[in-house]
Amino acid sequence: MAGRRIIFEDGPGERRAAFFDAYQLREIWLEPIAEPDETGAIMAGRMRAHRPELRGGFVDIGAASAAFLQATPGQPLPPEGAMVMVQLRRPAAAGKGPRVSQAIALNAPGLCLSHSATEVAVARSIGGPARRRQLRDLLAPLRPADGGWRVTAAAADLENNTLATVARELVAAWQQLKTSFVATDSVCQLRPAPDFQARLMAHAAGAAIERDHTGQLFEKSGAEAGLAAALDRRVRLSGGAMLVFDQVEALTAIDVDAASAGVHASALDINLQAAAVIAAEIRLRALGGMIVIDFLRLHHAKAREQVKAALVAGLDLDPAGCEVLGWTRGGLFELRRRRLGPSLQEQLYDPGATPQPKPKAAAHALLREVLRAPAGASGAALLCSPEIAHYLGTAPGQAALAMVTGRMGEAVEIKIIDNKANQPAQVIWRHQA
Repeated sequence: MAGRRIIFEDGPGERRAAFFDAYQLREIWLEPIAEPDETGAIMAGRMRAHRPELRGGFVDIGAASAAFLQATPGQPLPPEGAMVMVQLRRPAAAGKGPRVSQAIALNAPGLCLSHSATEVAVARSIGGPARRRQLRDLLAPLRPADGGWRVTAAAADLENNTLATVARELVAAWQQLKTSFVATDSVCQLRPAPDFQARLMAHAAGAAIERDHTGQLFEKSGAEAGLAAALDRRVRLSGGAMLVFDQVEALTAIDVDAASAGVHASALDINLQAAAVIAAEIRLRALGGMIVIDFLRLHHAKAREQVKAALVAGLDLDPAGCEVLGWTRGGLFELRRRRLGPSLQEQLYDPGATPQPKPKAAAHALLREVLRAPAGASGAALLCSPEIAHYLGTAPGQAALAMVTGRMGEAVEIKIIDNKANQPAQVIWRHQA
């Protein structure tokens, strides 16, 4: 796993993580400290209503809105009013309610105990057939009667004894979950979601984690620039062609524009280059749901299959998983990526014809700039809009300010600027070397 590393920044107001694979930035995770991601939490819910036309129903999980539960052939919905154990698959975001599943999964680095599995499934990337057979033989006797194992690529670095210990711990946790569920008749949380660092380790176990408290490493590694580029609507390809990303509520549209690629660049060559970049950008931007790509028009089926193959090869590297739907009669290419949460743009920008950074995102960026103070600088002041200043006056904003004050050893002054003057928010210093 050479070259795999995670930069984990525990910064003011939010935690950020950048995943690198062979020095290529693959993903960026963001989590506001005041709003931790609840994905993976397991709850005792109550079935409120069946919705046959939606092939599912709604479950009360104690949240502001009921969660949608998809019906599956092997696990029908419980009767209305009955208690049901569910796991949060997607929190409410971007106007969409939460989604839950009856297929409970308990994750640890390298291993997953899945209620919906009935055997031991080992990732093909682990060793050869003999090693995978050895892992199946090791874990089969430890499998609970009502679950199975999924061994992920991260298990390649684990000793057999360690893996067996992890398996026993997961089985014990599963038994405790069932006992707690049977004992309750009220909506409640049975098991909290894993915290940010635990999710990092499970997502990329075996990768080196580098902790960053000042934002310096995030910037020097290129992750900061990569995040800025992932928020840009346009991506320029080598040779002059361009990709244009437009996110709306129902889908993401990606246009391949020949732009200034030149008369000698063929549509096929541009599309093949675009396919590889699009696959990487979908993952980096954390896009989810329906994605429609308008490649340059190709008149031959063989050429279209080449572009599809190039796109699929890139998407195969994406752990979220994509359903490739293929070409439409109108010449567009459709795919669907599992929605793991809001995209980077949805997390950091307010929607609109000209998206603007959310006040809390802008505030956190200013505070990170304070932490990256140039040598000899002191007496930081934030020149910011009333909206940013208002956020800094809330409990999460005050906590973010307190973190910076504690690390800098001095208070940060807040100065409100006039929005009408269109003056950009910035950090100024009373004293500089």
